[in-house]
Amino acid sequence: MRRALTLALAVVALVPAARADAAWTAAGSGSARASATTVAPTGTLTSSCGTLQASVKLTWTATSTPWADGYEIRWGTSSGSYTSSATTSSTSTSFTSPALALGTYYFAVRATKGNWRSANSNEVSRTIVSVLGVGTCV
Repeated sequence: MRRALTLALAVVALVPAARADAAWTAAGSGSARASATTVAPTGTLTSSCGTLQASVKLTWTATSTPWADGYEIRWGTSSGSYTSSATTSSTSTSFTSPALALGTYYFAVRATKGNWRSANSNEVSRTIVSVLGVGTCV
């Protein structure tokens, strides 16, 4: 019996597990219980020009998921194609990009819980142009 159980556990360990999302709720006496759910996306994402000449400031409404632990900010030079990202390890609802090269950038934000990600927020864009030789957000 012990040998069969060990073999069964070894086989289960080799089979990749399907991704499962969970919400944690109190189950009394200091314990917690997981229930199937997903991380809710953020509210509306907006953008403005950052204090650095070529940076973009993003703000959004917090996710309605109370156990989310941060946000993933994504951007790229093609709509819907994000090649750069940054994460926050807090529930801050704003982010200022690093200085960006000339061009148009598209941004979206996702709520996080560990390795779990919500759907993308709405997408916003900003363009960095050269004004008197200096990159400026418009």
